[in-house]
Amino acid sequence: MFDENKENGEAVAGDEKKQGAPWKVIIPVILLAVVIFAGGLVLAFTGVLGGNKKQVILKAIQDTFSESGDYLKEEWEWDQYSKLLGEKDADLTLEAAFDLPEGIGLNITAQKQDKAYQLSGDLSMAGIQAMQLELYQDEEEIIIELPGMLSYLLYIDRATLDQDIHNLVTMGMIDEETAESLVKLNDEVKEEVISKEDVATYTKDVLDTFKHLYEACRVEKISPRDLQLNDGSQSCKGYQMVFTYEDFANFCTELKTVIEKNHSYFDALNSYYGNISGSDMFDTEEIISYLDDSIEELMSEPKEEMGIQVYLHDGKIAQIRVEEEEDSITWNVLGGNFPLENTEIIIDTYGIIEKFSRVGYETEGVYYSNYAIGDEYGNEYAIDISHNKETGDFSIEVFEYEYSEFFLQGNFLKTSDSEVKLSIDTVTIDDQELISGDITWKSESNTIEKPDGEKVNMLQMTEDDWSSVLWEIVMSLY
Repeated sequence: MFDENKENGEAVAGDEKKQGAPWKVIIPVILLAVVIFAGGLVLAFTGVLGGNKKQVILKAIQDTFSESGDYLKEEWEWDQYSKLLGEKDADLTLEAAFDLPEGIGLNITAQKQDKAYQLSGDLSMAGIQAMQLELYQDEEEIIIELPGMLSYLLYIDRATLDQDIHNLVTMGMIDEETAESLVKLNDEVKEEVISKEDVATYTKDVLDTFKHLYEACRVEKISPRDLQLNDGSQSCKGYQMVFTYEDFANFCTELKTVIEKNHSYFDALNSYYGNISGSDMFDTEEIISYLDDSIEELMSEPKEEMGIQVYLHDGKIAQIRVEEEEDSITWNVLGGNFPLENTEIIIDTYGIIEKFSRVGYETEGVYYSNYAIGDEYGNEYAIDISHNKETGDFSIEVFEYEYSEFFLQGNFLKTSDSEVKLSIDTVTIDDQELISGDITWKSESNTIEKPDGEKVNMLQMTEDDWSSVLWEIVMSLY
């Protein structure tokens, strides 16, 4: 079905028009798969046998990402921070001192030692301490201490939390849905969110799915093409990966099987994400329904083919392009100091263009990068990042339609083998300065001691008890 255009090196569709199963079904399916199965897609193709041309493309994909990743790691010097995180059960300390508007100061110290956690905070106004908070947590309980406000401790018994939390529902302080979320959060903290066995099974299934899709295609050589690369025009070798609609229908079927087989993996993700955002990360039933519809549409013309053009330069990706009738998707790897330093994805649907881009460069020891989403008329959203590796100075600014929505400027440096320090010069939102200060992270901690004193189970308190507590807190402020 595909012919090679000898004049410009592009493989284009033949004269015959498709009547059913639009190729546009395939792109959303691939994007969906990448979102669900992100992490390990390059590994999915490692070791796939199928001919020299396939191996050339595989190696180009791997080299493009690995070389780019190595450069970014070197630029930000991530390796020097690896020891600071320590082992899984290492002791940790975070100290923060913030200045807020209206003369408000906030100091926080958070520590982890073995399976115990402690957070201490104090709030000051015009240099005078206004409030203190001590929070302690281990596997058995959570304790809240408010020095100077309450003469007793508030605590939560984690063993009976499932029953105690519903006392708040009875009093109308929270609803049933919130109660269930709090119970789940307590369970997730006590237990591993996703078992290692689930992750191993899921990962293998993911890799097999993409391998099978890649094994199904055939790769053909097409004419070379001149493309803009590394600030100049370069001749790039051309290849075409050809898939049938049936290949993609089989791919959809395998995606369904992976989701259904690994339901515990997705349930755990949804549970964890739901406790944070209040909603599921993935609606698996909706995804499966979408895949069923895609399979039906693709199988209406199973032998139809779609070609993905791949152009390589110096053994790495220069361009990947899908073009059919009035639509196209183009990924340009424009190069620079590393392959993905300057890159863009352009989606053209009936002349409506959307563009996703990254631009990077270094000047006078400072590295700059910009990430943008927009159309042919300009950027809708953009992020500017700068970083000086020698001094540790950095800035991050987020724009919406060229208007600054968020600005962070500061310094990030390793001060010793066990300590890094983040100094925040300013955090500004909508031109309103909100906070400045310092955060220090250490791979060590002082001895954590459980607060001692009379304890009151805050989840078993009555409405009168709560009124009394709130009254004591209010009166302490005077």
